[in-house]
Amino acid sequence: MTALGSITRQRIIMLFEPGEQLNIKRIADQFNLSRTAVVHHIGVLQDAGILKGERVGKEVVMYVDWELISVTMDRIKAYIEYFGNVKAN
Repeated sequence: MTALGSITRQRIIMLFEPGEQLNIKRIADQFNLSRTAVVHHIGVLQDAGILKGERVGKEVVMYVDWELISVTMDRIKAYIEYFGNVKAN
């Protein structure tokens, strides 16, 4: 949840089409931030398991673990539905 708490990290995720892989340069080029700042945000997403990296030749390409996001969103929805229906005394 913390990883997706940043609008920059949300925007990074939204750059990816399902099945798409992007290298760090292509991601960084989309932001008015230093490459170091973008790499930091990518690292947070990787630590959370949301972004995965794979070395292809000399570069690392990133891709989104959409299954993890889907499962997490389902859990959040179930939590909201359950606790949203509990009446306060």
